[in-house]
Amino acid sequence: MHLTAGIRVKDGEVWAEECLRSLSGFVDDIVILDDGSTDRTVEI
Repeated sequence: MHLTAGIRVKDGEVWAEECLRSLSGFVDDIVILDDGSTDRTVEI
C-alpha cells in the first residue's frame, strides 16, 4: 500500500519542520500546498 499525506499551509514556519519529520515516518509521500506564506515556510 502507498500512502500520501497532503498538507495545506500558510505561515507554518513554527511547526512545519517538526510536522514533516513526524509524517515522514508514516507516509511514502508528502504533498504540501502553500497558500501564500510570507514567512520561511517555503524554505523549510
